[in-house]
Amino acid sequence: MDNSFVFVIFGSTGDLTRNKLIPAFYHLIQNPDFSATFKIIAIGRRDYCTDEYLSEIYGTIVNKISMFNDDIWKCLSGKIEYLKMDLTDQLDYKLLEESLAVCHENIGVQNTIYYFATAPEFFPLMSQNLVHYGLNKLETGYQRIVIEKPFGYDLSTATYYNRTLNDAFSEESIFRIDHFLGKEMIQNIFYLRFTNIVFEKVWNHNCIKSVQIIVDEEFGIENRGSYYDKSGALRDMVQNHLLQMLALVGMDSPDSFNDKNMVEQKLKVLEKIRLSDDIVLGQYSGYSDIKDITLGSNTETFVALKCFIDNDKWKTTPFFLRTGKKLDSKTTEIIIEFKDNEGYLPLDNIQNNVLVIKVQPEEGLYFRFNAKKPGVMNRIQTNALDYCQTCNIDYRSPEAYEKLLDEVIKGDQTLFSSWRELQISWHIIDQIADKKASLTVHQYNEGSTGPAASDLMMKRNNTMWMKDVFI
Repeated sequence: MDNSFVFVIFGSTGDLTRNKLIPAFYHLIQNPDFSATFKIIAIGRRDYCTDEYLSEIYGTIVNKISMFNDDIWKCLSGKIEYLKMDLTDQLDYKLLEESLAVCHENIGVQNTIYYFATAPEFFPLMSQNLVHYGLNKLETGYQRIVIEKPFGYDLSTATYYNRTLNDAFSEESIFRIDHFLGKEMIQNIFYLRFTNIVFEKVWNHNCIKSVQIIVDEEFGIENRGSYYDKSGALRDMVQNHLLQMLALVGMDSPDSFNDKNMVEQKLKVLEKIRLSDDIVLGQYSGYSDIKDITLGSNTETFVALKCFIDNDKWKTTPFFLRTGKKLDSKTTEIIIEFKDNEGYLPLDNIQNNVLVIKVQPEEGLYFRFNAKKPGVMNRIQTNALDYCQTCNIDYRSPEAYEKLLDEVIKGDQTLFSSWRELQISWHIIDQIADKKASLTVHQYNEGSTGPAASDLMMKRNNTMWMKDVFI
């Protein structure tokens, strides 16, 4: 059967597997459109048998999934096999080869998806070990690989990792996950823009005053101190999530909604990004007290910056990006502020039109417009159209990983990052990193909106951060 496959998870005892991957499969098997026959090989170093592994992750799965159903779990858990092996030991890959042979015989095809849920420094060795046993190119079927961020530390390391992956797998077989691209309202940017003429005809520097892309987080770095202290907000968030969102907002209409056309249009945006001198870095108070953080660390947990897209469509419109941890709320929004309504009706109190794409926690759209205030006088009042997608009592927003895993299984790379996109985004991050020595890392209080320098940056640009201002 062509829609059958074996899903191999390297790093199956980690948080990603229990919090994202297994719950995604739990939801997928309930979807009537998902009819694939599959097996999951969960690889880890811990000395578990399959029953012990399933028992160990069960509690997390139950807490993660609302309205948990034991019958569905029984169906899914029956497809999971735990395999104890050391992913750094080439000899252990013989165990994987043998396990795959049995699974392939049971499902009738050699379709295989390898998910690298590990630190990126293991990618080269894991790829080489798969090549050694010929597991990257089996006799029949497809062999695909899925990799997580961070894909490297800078352009140099990312290039090295990419070269080692390309030695084992073709570009068409490599799926680089950015889970933001699997979120419903991020996907909706495309449909909002290109299926509504009312927006697309004014989607340019002539009509749009500024764009704000905000990804605020309430939580801190939790137990990721060792990783985060080497990464920081620039590499952890801006390099992938925020620049991908910027590309989707700024791109021209592709000829069709497929991976090649989407990548082509996003690249045209990323290649034209020009940084300004407006860059603010911050670190929340108490960061240096966290386990595994280097004493006196200058790692940023907050970034705010202004940039431009140097093309005819966007040449004078500033794009403001902001992300940070331990802020006052968990909010992801894209805010489109339209230009002043000068030269039309000479009335007071006319406000700029504003479109807000609400990504999380609430999914929806908000549009601010002007209209006559009821009454005998000619007065203006501000009104809003507010569409709340998550307010529908019967609505369950698919988890990002649910959507993305389904696309991997189908072999569709539209919602994944290409190497060329990563290459350009790392070049942008390297430019900022080169300036970091001359930048102050401002302290800010937990539960605040970030360092005051971020608000001052916006004030210098005759604007303000608009998160929640109109909603």
